[in-house]
Amino acid sequence: MQFLSYFHDPDDLFLPILNDITIPQQLVGSVIAITPETTFQIYELVRKLGFKTIEGGPYGFGRLSALKESLKDSLSQYFMVCDFDKMLHWIKTKPEEFIKTLELEPKNDVTVISRSPIALETYPKAWIETEQIASKILDKVIGQYVDIMNGPYILNRNAAEFIAAHSIETGVGSCTEWCLLAKQANLSIDNLPVNGLTWEDPDRYTHLINTYNSFDEWKEKTFDSLYEWRKRVEFLHKQVQVMIRLNEEPINPKYPVVKNKTFKKD
Repeated sequence: MQFLSYFHDPDDLFLPILNDITIPQQLVGSVIAITPETTFQIYELVRKLGFKTIEGGPYGFGRLSALKESLKDSLSQYFMVCDFDKMLHWIKTKPEEFIKTLELEPKNDVTVISRSPIALETYPKAWIETEQIASKILDKVIGQYVDIMNGPYILNRNAAEFIAAHSIETGVGSCTEWCLLAKQANLSIDNLPVNGLTWEDPDRYTHLINTYNSFDEWKEKTFDSLYEWRKRVEFLHKQVQVMIRLNEEPINPKYPVVKNKTFKKD
């Protein structure tokens, strides 16, 4: 399976992590789309770890760029897409599970890698509640529940080529877009829960956490704020916008002749 990723670090927050991490041999040569804002030091460390770096951009643009480059670079029949910070955390917390996942040959065209209930509990409340709403709304559209805003996917080559050819979302809406594109192409979708995708943000904020009385205090004051709730609601709103774009306008008195293209449950 060919790994690929997106990475953004304009503040050198990952310097200690990258200096300390041991990357599995299976990842050497993987394509990483790195944002222009990311520092030169980070670029160099990622290259020294054996990755192929390309210039990325916003979240969806970077993931799509990495996917297209990987399709050109590799003859692999499977592609694993995972944010770089999530991958680093997964290797740190559950390395055996990560390798096992990387070595899968899924039967389905698209596998959404989801957080197990234990992993999900580690995330801030603002993230959990808004992301679960996105998944519930998507369930109404495609007929199955997946942890859509977690981000990681496994795509077989057919799915990867179709998504690379049809994706247009440059931002966070690509999370939902890729799944919807697959469904509309009649590709099969599965959900794979893992334990290693616990909340990754604390890894790079140890210097800030140490300024608070406790980890819980830092988590509550930083990620249960009005700013964070607004940000997460905006992310949720973007997922719904993508669902509407790919599913036509929902039934509305202003548009009485437009109907949903919802998928029936199996």
